[in-house]
Amino acid sequence: MNRLLLPFLFILPSFFMSAQDQSFQGGLVGGALVSQVSGDGLGGFDKLGFQMGAYVHIPFSKKWAGKIELGYVAKGSQRPGNPDNPGMDTWGYRFNYIEVPLLLERKFRKFNIQFGPSVGVLVSSSYVFNKEKFDITAPEPSSTDISFVGGVAYPLGDQFTATLRYSQSLVPVRDFVDVGVNPVFDGGMYNSALHLLIHYRLGKN
Repeated sequence: MNRLLLPFLFILPSFFMSAQDQSFQGGLVGGALVSQVSGDGLGGFDKLGFQMGAYVHIPFSKKWAGKIELGYVAKGSQRPGNPDNPGMDTWGYRFNYIEVPLLLERKFRKFNIQFGPSVGVLVSSSYVFNKEKFDITAPEPSSTDISFVGGVAYPLGDQFTATLRYSQSLVPVRDFVDVGVNPVFDGGMYNSALHLLIHYRLGKN
């Protein structure tokens, strides 16, 4: 097991212990995301992934709160197939992380605006060519993904909340590689993702 994952395994029980405290709210989070990798020679949010985990919501005042999440997130990129050209090659990258977003939330009427940093630890990575997986050779991906996260949340009742979120890597997740096209920039590869999540609060008011 990646030794970088050990601290996160100790954090997970505290999520559910904190949820029992009346000043905290905790629960589960899951959903889908579409992502791309800037600098890989592809363009477009064509990679479908998923996210699942747990969270703790910490109120500071009537309008401000904090949210800490811990979850598994599947990101990457993909060159989709072409129905008009079934023989066209498909390829892309797969980057899977254990992530911890540390978010501030500001309440505006029924909506909550959220923003903050996220730290991800790489669990696995691969290069996929025509559905066959290969190890990513040098330069190897970074073991961490430092991102900025921003989004909006809307309650769907007493225990469910829908969240639309955008995340963007702030530092390269892999050094620049010449992929045979003219890149917009050669600063490396960066994850970008749009997340559609459902938060389920454990317990009742």
